[in-house]
Amino acid sequence: MSFIETHIIEPEQAKPVIAVKEAFTALKDGGQYTLKITAFLGLVLGVLFWAEERFDINGIGGAVAQTLVEAIFIYYWHRFFLLEEAELTNSDYTPFVKRTLFYYLVLALTAIMLAFVFIALVGGLSDTGTVALILAGTVAALFVVLRIVLVFPAIAVGSDARAMADAFVLSSGNATRLAAGYFLMLLIVLLAFFPAFIVLGYAEFSAPEMFANEGFILVSNLIIGFTAAVSTLLWAGVNSSFYRQLGGDIPASASDETGIFE
Repeated sequence: MSFIETHIIEPEQAKPVIAVKEAFTALKDGGQYTLKITAFLGLVLGVLFWAEERFDINGIGGAVAQTLVEAIFIYYWHRFFLLEEAELTNSDYTPFVKRTLFYYLVLALTAIMLAFVFIALVGGLSDTGTVALILAGTVAALFVVLRIVLVFPAIAVGSDARAMADAFVLSSGNATRLAAGYFLMLLIVLLAFFPAFIVLGYAEFSAPEMFANEGFILVSNLIIGFTAAVSTLLWAGVNSSFYRQLGGDIPASASDETGIFE
C-alpha cells in the first residue's frame, strides 16, 4: 500500500497543544546543542539585520538572504527533533534549501496571480478593493502553507514521502488544527519577546541619539536576531511534532559525520 493510500484510509488527527509543548521540550532537552545552534543562527541573523539597516538593503534581497540562513538551521533542527541528530553536520541541506525557496516562490506567484485576477475583475483598486485583495491573498497563502508545510520535515529527514502531494495527504483534514498550533505558538512568542521590543522601542523614543551609535544599532539587531533564532526553532519544533503526530515517514538516521563547527 502506498504512502498516500495509507494516510487516506487511516488519517491521523493533529494535536496543537502537544505540538507546542513538544517544541519547547525539544528546546530544553537540546541543552548545549540548543545553545550552539541558537548562537550561530542568532549571530548570523543579527549581523544580517544590521547590514540591511546599515547599508539600506531592502526588499527581496534581504528576504531571500534571511530565508536561506533560516532554512539551513531549520533543516538541522528538524533532524534533531525527529532523528535525535545533535550535530551541525555536513549533511546535504541543499535539497531542503532549494525546496524552501521554491515554495516561497510558489506563494509569491500565487499572490501576484490573485492580484492580477482581482484587478482584471474590478478594473482597478479602490481602498476597499485593496483591503479585499490583501485579505484574499492572505487567506490563499495560509491555505497553501498549511497544506505544504509538512513537506519540510520530510525533506530534512530524507523521507521518500516528500512530494507536495504527500504533504497534502498528510495534512488532509487537519488544516484547522495545524492553524491552531501555529497561532498558539505565535501568541506565546509574541508574549515572551514583547518586553525586549518594548525596551528597544522605549530607548528609541526616549533617547533617539542612541540609534545614531553604530555599536547600539549592532547590539539591538543582535537582540532581534537571537529572538528570531529562538522563534525559528520553536516554529520548526511545532512543524516536526505535527509531522510525527500525523504519521510522517521517519527513516533511521545513519549520520556519523563530523560537525562543521567542531
